Amino acid sequence: MANVLLSFLVCIAVTVLFVGMGVYMLVSGDATLLHSYHRADVLAQDLAPLARWSGVGAIMIGAGVLLLSLPFLAKIRPLPNWTRGKLPVVFGGVLLLGGFLVITASVVYYNGAIIAS
Repeated sequence: MANVLLSFLVCIAVTVLFVGMGVYMLVSGDATLLHSYHRADVLAQDLAPLARWSGVGAIMIGAGVLLLSLPFLAKIRPLPNWTRGKLPVVFGGVLLLGGFLVITASVVYYNGAIIAS
């Protein structure tokens, strides 16, 4: 039970981290949370859109991790039956991968490549 609770708490911490970063980038338009080589070739007027799209991707990742954590919690707490099935795993995985794709696509679109030369 302790391992399950620890796994759930780690997932929640990751969720808070990604959602917090995503909301910050989405609201502020500040791309400095991205590594410098992901924004090295980005024009100054494109930094805010890059930050906003990357923020959307980070929020998607956080939501995916949250959904993926529900089966852990369902093992130790009474939750609705849908949390025990494959539904949170499928939707969580889709959101997680979708978030990575949104961030990758936005970096490639605005920076020209994942890693600027």
